[in-house]
Amino acid sequence: MTSTIKVQNIKHTNDTTAMTIGTTGTTAFSGAASFGGAVTNTSQPCWRLSGYSGTTLVPGINNSTPLTFEAVSFSQGVTATTSRITCSTAGKYMVGVRFVVGNPSANTETRYMSVYCRLNGSSYPCRSLQGAEAISDGWGSGNSYHTFAVYDIINVAANDYLEAVISRSSVSDWNGNIYGSAADGATVFFGHLIG
Repeated sequence: MTSTIKVQNIKHTNDTTAMTIGTTGTTAFSGAASFGGAVTNTSQPCWRLSGYSGTTLVPGINNSTPLTFEAVSFSQGVTATTSRITCSTAGKYMVGVRFVVGNPSANTETRYMSVYCRLNGSSYPCRSLQGAEAISDGWGSGNSYHTFAVYDIINVAANDYLEAVISRSSVSDWNGNIYGSAADGATVFFGHLIG
């Protein structure tokens, strides 16, 4: 059994129009242009930080200091700085962190990089651990790049904050650097509310 509701406007009890449905099926909310039937939420919490704010960085051994990114590419429904996201809305967030590390000297030994999020200053149990070793090829030494990333769903309470960290496993001669400006988007920290 199906039912049909025929309506042109949805209004508040004070007679203010909240939503209009056009004759072609397009919808528009009060104060917004028609958008072809798509429903958007301009305050849905989401963010993207990008780039490394500095010239060079060898990730510290067992580092727990969050990275300061170069720029806040965008944010809505959250408070964003270049190193921290504060979520005013509780819920489950899909979060991703990606670091591109490049230009290590040739023949450095394999070391492991750990990438993870911190929730309210403590390590959250979503972590990647990946090996990195310099490669010498026809282009010469110092031309290898490695991508270290982690993606997970994080349960966040109202006013919790999130940060992104990259760390090296132990002392070695590995000397690569965080790579990527905000413009090229190689190094990013992003997320959005999913439920």
